[in-house]
Amino acid sequence: MGFRQFKNDDGTIRHLPLYVRFRDSQTNYTIGEITEAFDVSDEEFSWRTPSADLDTKAILEISYNLEDW
Repeated sequence: MGFRQFKNDDGTIRHLPLYVRFRDSQTNYTIGEITEAFDVSDEEFSWRTPSADLDTKAILEISYNLEDW
């Protein structure tokens, strides 16, 4: 999927920090720390993943303001 949502309506890139977290799909608890994404482009971004048990199923959530995930 392209990350067009990371741009303003006029096509310019949003220069806002992008935060990433994982939420355990069964307990709903956040796994590890919230991290800031880096190398954000139109098509991809990178982030640090937290440690978790091998069989953990998690939901990736992203936010610009640490409130709306």
